[in-house]
Amino acid sequence: AQIRQDITLGEGISAAIYAHYRALTTPMASDRILALVPALYMAKYDPIASIRDIMVRIWKDLVRQSAVATETDLVAGCQVAIFQYLASQMLNPMWREREAAALGLEAMMINRSWTVIEPFVSDLLSKCFKLVDDLRESTRKAAMRALKGLIQHILRACDAHESGMEVAGRTLDLVLPILLQQGILSPAIEARGFCFGLLLKVIDQAAADATSVAGKALEPWLDRLIDALV
Repeated sequence: AQIRQDITLGEGISAAIYAHYRALTTPMASDRILALVPALYMAKYDPIASIRDIMVRIWKDLVRQSAVATETDLVAGCQVAIFQYLASQMLNPMWREREAAALGLEAMMINRSWTVIEPFVSDLLSKCFKLVDDLRESTRKAAMRALKGLIQHILRACDAHESGMEVAGRTLDLVLPILLQQGILSPAIEARGFCFGLLLKVIDQAAADATSVAGKALEPWLDRLIDALV
């Protein structure tokens, strides 16, 4: 944490710490490694390049010391903890933490199973809508990229032909309240645009055949959707 807070990396308060930890030469216990994974995963996406480079090197040393074969295996084994940590940092008072969390979330969602993302989708969607209205432009852009990735997962989960009736209905129950209560009311034009786009795509999936599984999953929400869109 001190290394990330001091961007001088050789002249400031972190100099001695960096010199000691630039390579993790001392073997660490496996439980300690697993505890460090979420924070270091996010630190790899620090928006300050000099800090990010150091964090990437420390991350690689952590992977090397872990008992797993590859970085992919380490991330997969800690994916729930990583999602929890990223979600917890998305509204951090420090802009670098918010931006790193959004960038990390975008990367974390690539090729990730919906069963892993689903427990966090409500929290992540809500925070993404807030973060696209951030004061800092680079953070807003990072949030929009994360939101786009999340929306792709949501659309696939809402497609009952692809994910099944149960998953589609459950996903609609998770995301529609946030879209209707937060997304379309967001002060950020980008957030409202993403929200209306997602709503229309979900409706289009059901409108193709009103008797389809997608249409049946959407039926309980029709009154509220009409009220919101009219």
